[in-house]
Amino acid sequence: MIKTLFSMHNIKYVISVDDCYYAPKYDEMKAQVYSEICCCVDPFRTYLTEAGKSQQIDEIDSFAALGADADALVTSLLDTLTEYELEECFKIAGNTDRTYSVDQNGIIAFLDDLKAQGCIEQYLTLSTVAEAATLDCEIAGITKGCILWLLDKNFERVGESANAGIELAKTLTQRNNGQDNYVYILSAIESDSDLSEDEIEAEFDCLLSAMCDLETSSFIYYVNKQRILSKKNDRIAKSLAQGFKRKASYELFKAYGKCLNTSIESATKRILGIKQKTLNYLFNEKVERKGESCIDFMARLVQILQTEEYNKALAYEHNTIAEKMKYYEELCNAIKDATGNATEMTPILKELRDIELYNRYINLQFIELSTGDIFLINSSYYLLVSQACDTYLRPDGCRKLKNAILLEIVSEGKSEFNYPLSCFRGLKKPMVMYQNQISIPFDILDLCVINENGQASIDMSYFQDIEDVKLKNHSKNFNKRLKIICVHLKAINESKSTIERLIGKDAEISEEAARAAYATLLSEDSFLKNYTISKNKLCYPVQRICRLDELTTIDIVKDYGIVLSRIGHPFDFLK
Repeated sequence: MIKTLFSMHNIKYVISVDDCYYAPKYDEMKAQVYSEICCCVDPFRTYLTEAGKSQQIDEIDSFAALGADADALVTSLLDTLTEYELEECFKIAGNTDRTYSVDQNGIIAFLDDLKAQGCIEQYLTLSTVAEAATLDCEIAGITKGCILWLLDKNFERVGESANAGIELAKTLTQRNNGQDNYVYILSAIESDSDLSEDEIEAEFDCLLSAMCDLETSSFIYYVNKQRILSKKNDRIAKSLAQGFKRKASYELFKAYGKCLNTSIESATKRILGIKQKTLNYLFNEKVERKGESCIDFMARLVQILQTEEYNKALAYEHNTIAEKMKYYEELCNAIKDATGNATEMTPILKELRDIELYNRYINLQFIELSTGDIFLINSSYYLLVSQACDTYLRPDGCRKLKNAILLEIVSEGKSEFNYPLSCFRGLKKPMVMYQNQISIPFDILDLCVINENGQASIDMSYFQDIEDVKLKNHSKNFNKRLKIICVHLKAINESKSTIERLIGKDAEISEEAARAAYATLLSEDSFLKNYTISKNKLCYPVQRICRLDELTTIDIVKDYGIVLSRIGHPFDFLK
């Protein structure tokens, strides 16, 4: 699998940068061991005794017991040590045992194996970041292909920083010398476990997030050093593949991001290039004359141009995107890994699907009612399914119908006449129930449009001088509509007040006035009379929540129409 990955990416070289290759000079080792033994011989006693130096140790102990200076004896002892024995004492002095030599031998064995199998042509080992930073690849003969860098993270042992490896990785990702550099941190953040590559990636991202921006970190990945030392080639391949996928997915999204940025720039130029006379004509002769919202029209105009430019940018970049997508698919097929389980992935996918299906910002934009709007009525959710021609406001502020048709959205409905939704709020299996319909006055639903929270309420101060009611965020048609609603609700409220005063035996309420009030309320829809008054606001238990996307709404309305048009046949007496 490793050979397949190297071949796909034309990797011909591996450069391993790790302080395990560091070999201090003889004089440096001797000076440190000398200093440590002069302070205390005990840490070295066992090893030196086994090496046949017990007599020299005894002499040093004797001088120390007398309080005499034993420096000359220590120097004499070190002169009798072989280079190997001095290295072992140096390790004791540094409290390092054999870890570094084990790491070195394991990594070199892995690199030798890669070369023997024909995966690479050459490898280099460097012990410090300083060496790696000044390496001239051309002089080193690294000119025919791409490079896989395996970097240790901590270089404190050689006088560099604890994160020197990551700093080098960041530098390598910025290089643009004609060679692709694939950068991996070869370190043991945690002991090698049975975690999936996605879980390991999440851990590694936590480490990188404090030191790298998103773009840089997308080009750096992690291989647990224990996998190499334990020769777990299948898991090494999965780590390498995850790093390649990480880079590929970033570049793929970046290609789409480039198209998006290009489209925004191009659309902005076209928008700013629209002549004033064109705007004047559109607003005065088309938008204002029909009583439509100038704000909504401008948003529509911008969207038209931006969508067109985005589609154009995608078309021009299609071959590049297709090439990157093909590479990503080949990479996924070459090294397969667990793709996650439904329990883990469903909430993530549900969030994306929710964004696609529902516009949750319609209230903040004061967008007028439309088929597909979803309301919370008392404690149940309902979808507005009246046809678009019935929800559309005419220039006089009226509609063809007084009442809207809404269908209930439930969780796990039992009727066969339903439309399943992918997701909706916290409902387990949301369904639009065709047989659970209600009819509610548009007067109530329209109140949701004037409030940022979508609540069906109105300030009763509007009832004082209805002719002066005009909202700046709404169209001419809707302001006409609001005046009609104010007249209607004022009459209902006054009639309720008259009846309440009559019940309270108010002598000022005449029998004629009471009969008129009763007649008014008797003719009204029960929904319109079901309101409360709080802080001079007339409120209904209705709130607009969001708007379902257009295609799904059309599908539901069409299906609902079919259900309504079912024919009841006489029974078939042949069956």
